[in-house]
Order: sequence, then structure tokens, then C-alpha cells
Amino acid sequence: MNIKGLNVGRKLSVDYSAFNIRVHPHPDKSVYVDLFETLFKQNKKISIGNNSSAKINRLWAIQEGKPLEGLIGEIIKYNDIAEDGWVNIETGKYAEQDELDAIKIPNDLKPNGKNFYFVFFPKTHILVTEIRDKDGNFSPKMQEKFFKLLFTSTSLLEKFNAIDITVFPDTSAVKHILESKTLKKLEIIILRPNPNDFEIFEEDILEEMENQNAKVFEKKLIAQDKHYLKPNEITKKQIQVAADNGKIIYTDVDQETGLLNKDRSTSETPFIERDKYDPAKTTPLDFIKVKAAEIVRTLKSRM
Repeated sequence: MNIKGLNVGRKLSVDYSAFNIRVHPHPDKSVYVDLFETLFKQNKKISIGNNSSAKINRLWAIQEGKPLEGLIGEIIKYNDIAEDGWVNIETGKYAEQDELDAIKIPNDLKPNGKNFYFVFFPKTHILVTEIRDKDGNFSPKMQEKFFKLLFTSTSLLEKFNAIDITVFPDTSAVKHILESKTLKKLEIIILRPNPNDFEIFEEDILEEMENQNAKVFEKKLIAQDKHYLKPNEITKKQIQVAADNGKIIYTDVDQETGLLNKDRSTSETPFIERDKYDPAKTTPLDFIKVKAAEIVRTLKSRM
């Protein structure tokens, strides 16, 4: 990118989100490097809806020869044009075959293409991605769908057994649940976590699930009539684990109106980091390298 000649001080906005990726079993952290390198080599196109598709376009180590320190890549999102149903908008008639034969668009050319950078840290299995900039957007929900579909490949599952991805929720949503005094319903859903060295409680949950061949841990609490839930310390810890390895669905009473809120889920409020950079001083690629490291530090401090 040529950054010369741009107005200094004219900053551009960019949004990032983050995902927790888990592979089971994983003998060591190099399995995450292998996972992303395999995804890239497969060169698989994923349909993500609304005539749009995406694929991993590039992948390389942030530090040459040290992929465990971090991988950086690029997802290209573009529109797929259906090969049938072409219509002449002037006459309202469907195109004749000779008209279609006159259309010569190479198969590897696609319209409305947009690239989104991502950074993946194998040691923490955290993925940080661009979700919006001046040229377009690729929402956390859509990116989660993209990776989930990638991870369902038969050949990939034969090699890695089980792969899960969860979008990190907004910190305020978890804080609200933990501090709410008017909880009426609480549903905790935990997918198998990858335990970290110093998170004994998370290790205990994983051990309990593994011992019972459980893929998902669920806990549901409903308050007694005319009472509110009072989560104990174990439930609070389970909430924190579910926030980063699943989701929490909850219902509480609005303290201002006294009315019961509808069910809400942490999956509906993904973590989003908004910032601005000066294109005369840096590039989107260099900026995400800095921001991704900051985001991981923020997320690890709350895990």
C-alpha cells in the first residue's frame, strides 16, 4: 500500500472481533499451527449466504520461521453470481443462450471482492479478525459461520477430531449477568474448553466432561416464584468459563420499568474493538498486528 501523499491526521476507522478456537485432543500447541496451515492448503470456498462466499487467501508467520508466535492471514469475501436466471431488465425476458455465450467472465474473477486480515495466536488459540473498515464489513456472526463451515470438512475432522469456535462476548454483557440482582433464568452452555496452565476450575470442568464423554455441559437455573436467582461462586465461575467457551442465556427484570426482559444471550453481543489509524503513518496490516496483541492481553486478563 502506498501511503505517501495522504493527508496526515485523516484517520480511518476499523473494527475488530475475536474468537476462541479449540481443538480436541491437542498434544501440544503446534496442532493449532497445523490446523491453520491445513485450512489454507485446502483452499476451500465457503458459501456464507446472500450470494456471498469467502476463502482464506493468504497465510504466513508474523515472525519468519516461528509460526507458534503468531500467524497472519487474509480472508477474501466476494459475491457469487448465479449461472442461471439471467434476465434482460429492459425487456423483462430471460436471456437467450447466444446472449449467455457472449458473456466471457473467467471463473476466477468475482465481483465486490474485499480482503479482511486476521491474526491467530496458536499459544492462546485466540483469533483476532477485521470485521469492518472503510471498504466493507464481515460481521462476527458471519465470520463465525465461515470458520464453523470450514471446520466441518470431513478430511479436516479425520485429522483433528473435534474443532470448536466461539466468538468472545462483550465484557459488559458478562459483567451485567454477574452483577444482576434480578435474574429470573440462567442457562449456562459450555463447549469443551482448552484448559490453561493456571485455570484449575476450567481444567476440572474439562475433566468432568471428558470422563463422561460429554461434548456440551449445560446448567439451567430458574428462580422460585417471587424470588431472584443468587448464583453461588461455582455458578459464577461457570458463567466466566461459558462466556469464552460457549454462551450464557439469561432473563432478568428491568430495574427501571419492573418488566421482565426477553431472553438474551452473550452470543448476541460479540466483543468488538473499535479504533482509528493514520494511513499516512501505518497500514491496515501493521495496525492489526499491534491491535491483535493488545486485544489478546485484554481477553486473557478476564479469562
